[in-house]
Amino acid sequence: MAIRKPDGRVAAYEPLISHCVAAREIYLDTSSQAEDSAYIGYGKDGFYFDQSGIYRLCAVYTALDGSYVVSNTLNLRVRYPVTAADEELADLYFGDDQGALLYLLGSDSEYLNSGRTTFTKVVDKYPTNPMSQYARLVLGVNASREFKTIVEDRDTRLLVRKANADSSIQNLTAAVDSNVLDSITTDMAATLLADVQATYGDDRAAAETRKKIQRKAAAAKRASGS
Repeated sequence: MAIRKPDGRVAAYEPLISHCVAAREIYLDTSSQAEDSAYIGYGKDGFYFDQSGIYRLCAVYTALDGSYVVSNTLNLRVRYPVTAADEELADLYFGDDQGALLYLLGSDSEYLNSGRTTFTKVVDKYPTNPMSQYARLVLGVNASREFKTIVEDRDTRLLVRKANADSSIQNLTAAVDSNVLDSITTDMAATLLADVQATYGDDRAAAETRKKIQRKAAAAKRASGS
């Protein structure tokens, strides 16, 4: 992903972490398409959209035969904060701990304590602001899973923080119902929400959440004309 910043500098996005995974191939013809979501706001070089102005984005895919497939160029405008609340929210989000948490979709790492505290402040102080829904997403996903910490003192110990279903459901529900997140991220969050609801015994709520996912998918299909 190439990003041309408002000042003319061009940066190649580099992820914060490189994952070793098995190859996944999807074969497409002219009548099919594949969609996925990738967070590119924060990576190896910090925040990539740290200025107000016009950005130009272009993606490059390396095909199986070694050739390059280049996307169209997308123009993206980052506006200046308009209100005092917007200004404060921008300051609250632009920290390395917060960037790492957005990239990881949460973590209990002691090194990211400041970011978690900040996101909690965002949700508490600005519960209805659209920007708060990204903090809710991070907090909700993180609370949905247990977190393991290896403590090395006199003996090496494994500490396990159990999942917090109530916190996860509360934050994910707000994020999903906000209509702020993009459709792919909303679907991911809603699917996770249904899983958490089912895992912790609320089968009725899980079934209703899955129905919402199906209704949104049907509406999207009708809108695309397919």
